[in-house]
Amino acid sequence: MAVKSKDPKPSAEVGVIPLPDSKSAGTWWLVFGACVLMTMWTRLHKVSQPAWVCWDETHFGKMASWYINRTFFFDVHPPLGKMLIAGMGYTTGYNGTHPFEKPGDPYDDHSYMGMRVGCTLLGCAIVPFSFLTVWQFTHSLTASCLAAAFLIFDIGVIVLNRYILLDPILLFFISGSVFAMASFRSVK
Repeated sequence: MAVKSKDPKPSAEVGVIPLPDSKSAGTWWLVFGACVLMTMWTRLHKVSQPAWVCWDETHFGKMASWYINRTFFFDVHPPLGKMLIAGMGYTTGYNGTHPFEKPGDPYDDHSYMGMRVGCTLLGCAIVPFSFLTVWQFTHSLTASCLAAAFLIFDIGVIVLNRYILLDPILLFFISGSVFAMASFRSVK
């Protein structure tokens, strides 16, 4: 004998993202899509500039080169982020020959864009994660959009996401973990 649900209206889901009621589903997806597009535009616009080593790219680019060249080294940071950067560089044609000596060194003919774009794309995922996390907690489109807007237009986050750094990787995993926790909390 089948047990009938007491809920007269079953909730529709797409993966772990509960859809709003049918009247506003299009609006929800429109706002979410606009947030994703704004994120991609603010992060990826002229990501190739400047075409020289900036700030801590000297450290993490050099360590990625060491991983690609299979050179032993020891560092205080855990290896996952640096290995991901090395993997991004390796899969996009970087051969690990740029010295990354000091900030301001030009990249010349070295293929650095794969590492920059890879870090930037991981940083881009922070905004949708925050939108969806706030949605899981509040089911408020306004609150979700506001949380996303805070990150979309935060200059500090934009700058950190545009370079070969561990920060966008760390923020990606932190925001993904918080979203997973929020999704787990909302399962009944």
